[in-house]
Amino acid sequence: MEAIGFPEPYLANTLRGHRRWQKERLDRFFREDVRDLERIQDLSRLQLLADSIPFRVGSPLSLNALRVELEVSHRAVTHWAEVLERLYYLFRISPYSTKAIRGLRKEKKAYLWDWSLVESSGARFENLVASHLLKLCH
Repeated sequence: MEAIGFPEPYLANTLRGHRRWQKERLDRFFREDVRDLERIQDLSRLQLLADSIPFRVGSPLSLNALRVELEVSHRAVTHWAEVLERLYYLFRISPYSTKAIRGLRKEKKAYLWDWSLVESSGARFENLVASHLLKLCH
């Protein structure tokens, strides 16, 4: 069985229990935390954005591509990404660059705080490493 986080699903020791716990946690996150702490008109599209992030872990997060996919303004997608960062759903890491090549703007990569949401084993490992590097920086 895969390594799963948090005590309740770990103690249940079933993949089904883990998935049910994840779904309940994310539903509560959007229904209570986001609604209570942020003024967002379209929670369903924010949830669609959050659902697409685990498939984009490990690759540059293009806000313009998300804007086209969700059919919203760039300002809305940028605000939603900032909200998800403030509420500890995801964190973004900028690529390393020196002053000489700042003219080339590269997209930030997004990683999830709960790396167990990531399906691909390679992306999950990269997310785990990014989490430990962030922990080292903090």
